[in-house]
Amino acid sequence: MAHPWEPAANYKPPRAQAYGVITVLWLVGSLSLALPLFAYGLALPAVEQDTGWSRSHLSVGGSLLSFMTVLTPLVGALVDRFGPRPIIVASALLALIGAGAAAGAMSVWTFVVGAGLLTGLAALGLTNVPSIVLSLRWFPNDPATAIGILSTAGVAGGIFGPPLALLLMDTSLGWRSIWVAQLFVAISTVVLVWIFVRNPPSSLAIAGASARAVGDGRPKTSASGFSALRIALKSPSFWALSLGGMAGVAMITTLLVHLPAALQETGLSRQNIAYLLPVMACASMGSRVGAAVLSRYYQPHHISALSLALLAAAVLLLWFGSRDPLVVLSCGVLVGAMWGPWNSLGLVQVAIYFGYSGYATTAGLYRGLTTGLGSLGPVLAGILYSWQGSYDIAFTSMATVCVVGALAVALIRPTPSIEPDVLRTS
Repeated sequence: MAHPWEPAANYKPPRAQAYGVITVLWLVGSLSLALPLFAYGLALPAVEQDTGWSRSHLSVGGSLLSFMTVLTPLVGALVDRFGPRPIIVASALLALIGAGAAAGAMSVWTFVVGAGLLTGLAALGLTNVPSIVLSLRWFPNDPATAIGILSTAGVAGGIFGPPLALLLMDTSLGWRSIWVAQLFVAISTVVLVWIFVRNPPSSLAIAGASARAVGDGRPKTSASGFSALRIALKSPSFWALSLGGMAGVAMITTLLVHLPAALQETGLSRQNIAYLLPVMACASMGSRVGAAVLSRYYQPHHISALSLALLAAAVLLLWFGSRDPLVVLSCGVLVGAMWGPWNSLGLVQVAIYFGYSGYATTAGLYRGLTTGLGSLGPVLAGILYSWQGSYDIAFTSMATVCVVGALAVALIRPTPSIEPDVLRTS
């Protein structure tokens, strides 16, 4: 019986249909995050000014957008039970409810639940596990193509999300128009998925074929998911890698939620800030490609550690440096460039260190720990801002956490469970 990670021999899915499905999944992933995640921080001052709600309370919604990823293992179990397509449709309906609650919110906690909790839960099903599993069923012998395409979807939302939010906030509905627009995005998602997204023929689909083929396409280990998970939990490398991921996520989510409002308070125009976030996203997309190339010549954990340390330096330079728009944009390019490598190489390192046989289980835990706990960064930053009345300590604290995470990742050493040459043959 074939191993569940083993691609089917000589399987060639209908190429046009496969790329059609993954294109729709890419659109769903980018649109579902463009406004809720990348425009949240941009809308924060307008929401606070219009309603009088506390900045620290509003920042909870931003944290919840990412914190919901702690439920990634549960989403994976639901996908195994019902398949990815129903989960994606159900998540779009949940996004519809969340956007409606946020758009019509009359209290801060209604807004936090709609824009944060419900939207964060919906994003789990519209991105990550369900989309990756479905795309890999169409590309069982070429998972690198599927993962490579889908990995840029969320970041792409950061390119057009902020400018679109800026235009929407100038309408008569103000900040509420962002979530009204998200209502239409959710409806469009349901229609797109229902019409265009299909499972491949059951006789050809390979359930669970979601790891990169190496060499002859066979996994390097034969441990079960739970065996691989036990190995990971006992490994210092896993916890060092997770600490680095948590530090990076804490910094990035803090920037996405608080940086637009913080820069507005220093006198930078909202228009310039709206261009800053897409610049960061573009730089991040480019650096992910560069990190993939560099990982063939250098150890991925060294690249990740260096990018985390430089991310801390770039953020401090951005915050404490000149407010000249050109200087701010240049610092934004540096921040975005350092955002990509550690983020894209994290799951690659999980595969290198612990093999592909238990990859889904181990990677799910890694994502839950790093994104879930790291997303508490905006809450901490909001508390520090309310306490000090300034973001100086908040951004300095996040930079310090990044440096600690970089040191932890840099000190990772090969263990018997690590397969250091996996990427060299891919």
